[in-house]
Amino acid sequence: MKNHKPTINKFCFLGKSAKQLMMAAVLMFLINQALFAQSPPAFSYQAVIRDNAGEFLANQTVGIRISIHTTNASGTIVYQETHQVTSNLGGLINLSIGSGSPIIGVFSTISWSSGLMFLQVEADKTGGTNYITLGTTQLVSVPYALYAPPDADWIVSGTKMYSGVTGNVGIGYTNPSYKLHVEGSDANPILNVKNNGGGRGIRVFTQSSCALWVENSGNHGLRVQHAVGNGVYIMAVHGNGIHVDQADGWAGYFNGTGYFSGNVGIGNLTPGAKLHVNGNIIANDPVDPTHVATKQYVDQKLKDYADKIQELEKSVQKLIEINETQKQRIKKLEDSL
Repeated sequence: MKNHKPTINKFCFLGKSAKQLMMAAVLMFLINQALFAQSPPAFSYQAVIRDNAGEFLANQTVGIRISIHTTNASGTIVYQETHQVTSNLGGLINLSIGSGSPIIGVFSTISWSSGLMFLQVEADKTGGTNYITLGTTQLVSVPYALYAPPDADWIVSGTKMYSGVTGNVGIGYTNPSYKLHVEGSDANPILNVKNNGGGRGIRVFTQSSCALWVENSGNHGLRVQHAVGNGVYIMAVHGNGIHVDQADGWAGYFNGTGYFSGNVGIGNLTPGAKLHVNGNIIANDPVDPTHVATKQYVDQKLKDYADKIQELEKSVQKLIEINETQKQRIKKLEDSL
């Protein structure tokens, strides 16, 4: 945001009738960078008050009403406030427009960029509310420094600043496609977020679709480095905590120790055990490679083995019967000798 040098615009207001109060007012806007730190934002107004004879009204309490119109001098009043001020020995009064008693609107939410703005000043020399119109004039460049055109459309409200842009904002990009569109081309990070406290670095929230979409054409789509605690902590109330689709390569790659407190399903969306695999498991041992099978696979193998054992038992029984027959023949032969 640019620094704004003090700017002075002058104009005079005169009464329309000899019976009316003769006042000469000098409007002076003094806006500088310090105003952006004040709450609420405001700009200065000075006027010299004179009576019908042209004499200064010294040490006089004066009632002032300020109105800001939009579009034209008689347009809608977007903001109005009143002041009670006391003139000095030279009839000079000082006040800050934006810090009076508001009647209409909120000064910090005025949309200065929405169109032409006009300032109307009314006064009552007795300090009451019987105001006489001193005149209306168009506000030009200086009050618009409250949102610093043409560099940006930002509104300062106390210690906060927000954008009044209803469309998209681009940083490093002249035709933003998103609410905040940031582009860079050097080796430094485009966005650097650091929180030295105990809170979150970045919080991403959405009602539907993807809360965080990371896309890249090379290297890592998302890289997380940490010294203490969790590199990535994901808590899902409904749906998937992590859903990964890939065209080639790995859907997931872990170089280190993984820990799952719940059940893990492979080929199964509703795992009923700590590890629930719908299919075979191959576990490679560096010394003696073995195959680790599922219960279904083991049960089938046991059935096959049971069938073979049953056939073997039948064969053994057959051999026993043949052996018994041979024994009986030998005995008959011995008896006949």
